[in-house]
Amino acid sequence: MGNRNDPHKNDLSEDDFGTERVPPPEGLSAELEGHDDTTLLRCPNCSKPVRMGELICPHCNYNLTANDALRTQRMSGEPLLARTWTSGEVIVAERKPIVLEIDGQQITLPLADVVTLGRRFDSAPAEQPHVDLSRFGAEEHGVSRLHARLRRKGILVYIADMGSLNGTHLNGRRLIPDGERLLRDNDELYLSRLRIRIHFS
Repeated sequence: MGNRNDPHKNDLSEDDFGTERVPPPEGLSAELEGHDDTTLLRCPNCSKPVRMGELICPHCNYNLTANDALRTQRMSGEPLLARTWTSGEVIVAERKPIVLEIDGQQITLPLADVVTLGRRFDSAPAEQPHVDLSRFGAEEHGVSRLHARLRRKGILVYIADMGSLNGTHLNGRRLIPDGERLLRDNDELYLSRLRIRIHFS
């Protein structure tokens, strides 16, 4: 019997929210292809999958031991509870900022068409997120370095997971990696286990 509080049990099929396994990228070495995805990490330099325990990335030769904190820990535990409140307005004025509420604190996002959320590491040569969530315990909550992306399209805003290790949930439903979903005022996001409330100011 379905549990009403289980975000994975709803009136939409699992395929709508990305529970299927993503195939390994083209050109992945034969050494990696036989492994379950729970044994794979992502290289912080080229973002390609590498086997747990590897010291050097087989794709770009990046030294994976240079900063162990770059590796996102896989989270486990109870499933997230589905939200019990009502969404707000779907329209955000074109030049009005979006505000993230985390643990009672607010972050005003840059007025840009695309804003990425994640964990910043100055020692990493790869792309950095626009908004660094490290001060909210992002690493301890399992947030990836490049975790999620907000994209403005006119008066609408969309959220997408960027292939993070522990996933992104919108109002209790897991998102397909790179599949954009419409955001509304008062929506709730979970980047792994980090809870964020959305406000259209």
